[in-house]
Amino acid sequence: MSSLWPNLDGSAAGWLAVPRLARALARATMRGRRVAIVDVSGGLGNQLFQYAFGRYLESRGFETVYEIRRLLPGADQVGRTYRLHPLQPRTIVLPSNRLLRGALWRAFGMRLRFEREKFAFVEVGAAPSRSALFAGFWQHAHYAAAGIGNLRAVLAGIRVDSEIMAQPGIVVGARRGDFTSDGTHRWKIGALAPEYYTAALREAPRGLPIHLFSDESEWAEEVLRRYLEARFSQPVRVVRGDFDDWQTLALMSRGAFHVIANSTFHWWGAALSTTSRGCIAPEPWQRPLTGRCGILPPEWRTVTSVFE
Repeated sequence: MSSLWPNLDGSAAGWLAVPRLARALARATMRGRRVAIVDVSGGLGNQLFQYAFGRYLESRGFETVYEIRRLLPGADQVGRTYRLHPLQPRTIVLPSNRLLRGALWRAFGMRLRFEREKFAFVEVGAAPSRSALFAGFWQHAHYAAAGIGNLRAVLAGIRVDSEIMAQPGIVVGARRGDFTSDGTHRWKIGALAPEYYTAALREAPRGLPIHLFSDESEWAEEVLRRYLEARFSQPVRVVRGDFDDWQTLALMSRGAFHVIANSTFHWWGAALSTTSRGCIAPEPWQRPLTGRCGILPPEWRTVTSVFE
């Protein structure tokens, strides 16, 4: 990508971004474009949605840069860090002081755009009149489509020395973690119960091996694997190994069919696949919702969610 936006890391103080931001805004204006700063946060699944949203904004006349202050080492409460390095996007670290940031937006005449409704698509007008900072997760299938091609190209280059997926099968994703340990997430998102996976696999193609991916491999081995094997009378393999999240995503994308949890990471494992014949997802996507929401592509099938 162009060098319009220098990449900054944690060793560079946020205030160093100010003169660079001023120069970049001036250059973008000379090209008849505006600047979109996309705030990046969360795990890799969320970061990929924010990245794809930035690609969508580029199609609407913006020069996009990704603000990574909240993912610098030690900044995130649960230890999440910036994970978009393989994509080599243009990044910036802005001042951490809220008053200084507010003064910065006013000085540069930038607009603050917050995501007002989760899983909703709101079209951003072409030829925007003002640069803006966009804060939110932007988890909608239409936004995601803008980044699919580039993400697949990068994922194809991720090396994984493993024979786990030598025989493509049904990739089952089970997400727990803070969905069960954090009280807010437990009620505002919700971990899916084994009964959901039973119903989903009954709608999946028959005769394929089942590969189970989970952020809690011990639970997957001792609980969900045994539960599914008892109901389908076939082996279920829990995928374990010393893989980073990009390698895990690459492995998941090699499936012949996908059954996913209400996890953005598992969503991308299915969406980036070029070998999958389909995907089954939970509806509703989160415990408080009703019906189908915009994160789900229209071609994906759903089964009723059963939450723990």
